[in-house]
Amino acid sequence: MRTIRNQHFENDSVTLDGTEFIECDFVNCEIGFSGGEVHLNGSTMKGCRWKFDGAARNTIGILRGFGIVKGDPSAWPVIPQTPDTSTDF
Repeated sequence: MRTIRNQHFENDSVTLDGTEFIECDFVNCEIGFSGGEVHLNGSTMKGCRWKFDGAARNTIGILRGFGIVKGDPSAWPVIPQTPDTSTDF
């Protein structure tokens, strides 16, 4: 797993899979996730959109089928802002 520290991403496409982000900021980014291992430590997101592929897209399809999530992820609201996080996924 690669590690990225103290980076500011703005108006960019960022794929989360296989990466540990430490103290990074994501502003108005397209956040790509395919279901791989991710670590987000002390990072923030503001105005970001999600793009799900592969296993992540399949999982959302199953959850949607059971009524656990609603709608198309591409139509989900933009992430307004997250507080500092110390979350491992």
